[in-house]
Amino acid sequence: MGNWGKPVEKREERTERSVPFDLQAERATLGSILLERDAIIAVAGWLPAEYFYLEKHALIYEAMLACYNRREPADLATVAAELRRRGQLELVGGLSMLSELVTEVPTAVHIRILCADRGAHRTPAAVDRGRRADRGNGLRRVE
Repeated sequence: MGNWGKPVEKREERTERSVPFDLQAERATLGSILLERDAIIAVAGWLPAEYFYLEKHALIYEAMLACYNRREPADLATVAAELRRRGQLELVGGLSMLSELVTEVPTAVHIRILCADRGAHRTPAAVDRGRRADRGNGLRRVE
């Protein structure tokens, strides 16, 4: 049966637009970086961690950038070690999460696609709204 004859509940007005995001693209980006040692070179100069919608993706990317800045390859072992050093490995899903990212991407071609589409950035403020929603899943921003 429908809701015919029942009063309609008043919905809260939305003042914010939902943030466009693509979790598969985020995972493909991270997986590409883990898979191809030079992939991070293509994005490190213009892709900040704040552009990732999910906080765990941002934390992984921050660890990748730390490896890159130390001139270490951002591969599975070094990124896992960096996350462990920061106390964030389990927070992002552990080694199994990093392994999933690698196995989901057959090649690092996703980086080229991302670089070609880099004009469609989200603003950091918009992404922060998405992160606040993600914190309800037990994630918190660890600086």
